[in-house]
Amino acid sequence: MKRFPGFRLVESDGDLCWVGRIRSSLSSRRYNIRVRYPVAFPDSSPIVTIEKYRFPVGMPHLQGADKPCLFVPGEGSRYGYDPARTTAATFVAWTALWIHAYETWRETGRWPGREI
Repeated sequence: MKRFPGFRLVESDGDLCWVGRIRSSLSSRRYNIRVRYPVAFPDSSPIVTIEKYRFPVGMPHLQGADKPCLFVPGEGSRYGYDPARTTAATFVAWTALWIHAYETWRETGRWPGREI
């Protein structure tokens, strides 16, 4: 990926994944990211996990222990996954923005941006 040269394509459990690290813009932390393309792709969106990081229990905008909530699911959502225009680079960029929001939340107690 041209915009994210630290990422590489790997196969994991039969799925293709982009894996790499994102460095926070607010701290020196680095986050291990995996963008997994499910078997049903493009009908199902890629799944992003942030690996080897322990998030606080009950924090906002996190699904399970390691899946950031990056978009509003559902057809017709202008803030969601569109297989015609959403790429792995889009998911990595959304994850970088999510990490920025997460670290802001850690410092201020408020999730930045508009809630949808």
